[in-house]
Amino acid sequence: MSSPYEYVAYIDEGGDPGLNSVAPADPDGASEWMTLGALVVLMQHDRLLPQLVRDIRAEVNATQGPQLHFRNLNDSKKLVACQTLASRNVRGFAMCSHKPNMEGHYNPAAAMIGPRGWFYNWCIRLLLERVTDFVERDSIARLNEPRMVKLVFAERGGIKYHWLDDYLQRLIRQSKSKTLFLEKRDVKHSVLDHHLVEVIPTVASAGCQLADIVTSAFHCAADAAGPRWNIEPAIALEPIMPTEGGFYLDYSVALQPSFFRHTSLTTNQKLIFEHYGYDFRVHR
Repeated sequence: MSSPYEYVAYIDEGGDPGLNSVAPADPDGASEWMTLGALVVLMQHDRLLPQLVRDIRAEVNATQGPQLHFRNLNDSKKLVACQTLASRNVRGFAMCSHKPNMEGHYNPAAAMIGPRGWFYNWCIRLLLERVTDFVERDSIARLNEPRMVKLVFAERGGIKYHWLDDYLQRLIRQSKSKTLFLEKRDVKHSVLDHHLVEVIPTVASAGCQLADIVTSAFHCAADAAGPRWNIEPAIALEPIMPTEGGFYLDYSVALQPSFFRHTSLTTNQKLIFEHYGYDFRVHR
């Protein structure tokens, strides 16, 4: 039997969605950045991912323990891990939200029943807009029709299958009826099926461990005030980051808020986004 899907998107997160108090204004508050990352692979290549994880672990001499932990690698090994991943036939996406501008904010249009809160829902939607657009365009180019993508979420506290199922059904309905609150982009319902979703422990999924590389690389690159700040691994992922009209910005590398006057990034925080095409001089 043929597979019901042509692509698999593994999704991971860095930071946390808390907004009541946020660093650096509150040193004890939630993380300054919330990052969601995705690794997209053709279904026919999905079976190759466990070997890719083994290859990366061998390259960086991180063979102890049951899984690859990107954050535990030193800077030189992080770079090697990203270079190895960037040499394979996969695609990466990173959505980085600078949270201080959102502190104390509430968006009733994005609120719904769900254990992760409205802000997490909104970030997931922004990531899925871009992932589903790529899948739709790529499958039409390759196969002359849109093909489905299976979504696999790395298990985190509060992520439950029934909630994801309900949320995806809502997004698909809104996309079909063109009632999504934001109009700049749309979740492509032609490639989504709410039945094609899974939540799985990272240790049990090579794809989720590889998605963690993308997510963590960009989270570390944006979090210039953090102890693991380093932009080189995220730069090394450039070969697998898709473009829209020839541009990475606001597509495979997305910064929120998109209106830069609503946020104040430091010089170091801007570096990774400038590398991927953002020009803060013209977006003041």
